[in-house]
Amino acid sequence: MRFKTRISLVSILVILSTFMLATASFAYYNDQTITPAPNPSNNVSSSKTWTYTDPNYDSKLFVSNDPEATNQYGILAKDSEINGTGMFRVFWTHINNTGGNGYIGFGLKNTGTTTAKVYFKKRAYGIGSISASLGQQVFYDWLQSSSSEYLYATLNPGQYTWVSFLTSHGQACTGMYDVVIKDSYGNLRPNGIQLRTYITWASGGDPSSIWDNTALPRDGLSHTRARFDHASKYLNWSSAATNSQITFTSKPGGNNWPTPTNDLDRGYSETDNNYQYNYGNYGQDLNITVQLSANSALVLDPSLPADNNGGNTTHYLATYVSNRGNLRKTLSSNTGWVITTGSAGQTITVKTSLPAFEMAPLHLVVLPN
Repeated sequence: MRFKTRISLVSILVILSTFMLATASFAYYNDQTITPAPNPSNNVSSSKTWTYTDPNYDSKLFVSNDPEATNQYGILAKDSEINGTGMFRVFWTHINNTGGNGYIGFGLKNTGTTTAKVYFKKRAYGIGSISASLGQQVFYDWLQSSSSEYLYATLNPGQYTWVSFLTSHGQACTGMYDVVIKDSYGNLRPNGIQLRTYITWASGGDPSSIWDNTALPRDGLSHTRARFDHASKYLNWSSAATNSQITFTSKPGGNNWPTPTNDLDRGYSETDNNYQYNYGNYGQDLNITVQLSANSALVLDPSLPADNNGGNTTHYLATYVSNRGNLRKTLSSNTGWVITTGSAGQTITVKTSLPAFEMAPLHLVVLPN
């Protein structure tokens, strides 16, 4: 009788252990990696829409990524209408292939008739090898940076200022700067600001000797140098069902997945006098608010092998999650990243962007937890 009792207790323990293990297999946790990356067939992207702040009060975006690699010194891109609202963002990614050192950055000139005060808010830059790990570091640093205004320069009419970084031959320089222009009274001062991105050998990175030069030719690839109306986009995913996803950031050559309305933005290039697309939404912060319909895990997937032929590579992502803070992760091919977990009815906001040199698309997946 004692022997039978022991067998029964052992059996119960085995059953309980098996149940706990089975249950644990569905219990996702923060920063867990999942291989293969979840890719649910229930893709709800086409039913969603990116929205913007009123363009009369929104920060513009200037993207300078063409030519991405340059073997000449000179002006890379230019614009005289970037300051339409008194607020704009400059995002650049360039590679120095000149054979020597060069300063890569951007300059601002006051072309108005009154004083312009140049303030910086969130900002970050990086110099290093040509890798998405550099882009990841810059976007993560941008997330970490302060949103407080910092007075960088006071420009009288005709004066200019610049931000540039010494970059060795073969290295890349990328950055993301939020700029605010005010008058002497502290009010936003729209218009009257000229922008240049450039690479120069001049001491201290001073662009004055090349300011009025013709811009260097484009590289003939799917890169961009243009002004876009919005530096930020917003999407609301209400009653998000488990085992569903949205995919976002569009790639050149067309998508093989649905994307939300307004996913691909078109901007104007004063440099080239044409319209260009910002494939990958580089330089934009993309804000997705998710309302969970059940206990769930949110998974951020990089570009997957199923998305394009270049998916078999290491990926470098960064994001802000409202219930966790700023995060970053290096992922092997075909691997998803659990950025947070939440309960039914909870609302979570995710802010992310495709880092420089990273490939589109991104996926946000909701899994049952």
